[in-house]
Amino acid sequence: MFDPKDLAFPIKAASTVSDLKTPVFQLVSRIQDCEPTTQVRAIALALAVIADAVGVSAHDLIQSSYRLMSEAETYGSNPVLAIREYAKNELVGRP
Repeated sequence: MFDPKDLAFPIKAASTVSDLKTPVFQLVSRIQDCEPTTQVRAIALALAVIADAVGVSAHDLIQSSYRLMSEAETYGSNPVLAIREYAKNELVGRP
């Protein structure tokens, strides 16, 4: 039987975004034909539901993600910059 505690520690302990580039773009690619507001809301809902299911606070994940983003941007991480450019060009800049 699945024990959500098996996932909680490695999720909270993750310290890099480099391994997330492909999965993030797979997610974004799957919903790119939706309205921009729907894309953002869908990703937020998915985060909340999945985090709850595995016993991790979505709020803690968001805070951790901000820290990872800050560190990644300091070192010019391609995944963070690429995701930000996608959001600027495809979500904000979309008619």
